[in-house]
Amino acid sequence: MEKILTSLRAYTTVKYSNKRKNRSCVTCGNIATTEALFDVGEGIIVIEKYCDICAKQVQ
Repeated sequence: MEKILTSLRAYTTVKYSNKRKNRSCVTCGNIATTEALFDVGEGIIVIEKYCDICAKQVQ
């Protein structure tokens, strides 16, 4: 499976919401601030969350 970065967008948490909780960076475990959208083919998009530092290294 090849992941192709399609876009980055800001990730904000919503207080007092059961649907969206604070998430951590998939690389280092810090609080996530950015979502990266990857196209993996056949119309499937994978969303991964990153902190500011790790988001700069996403390719």
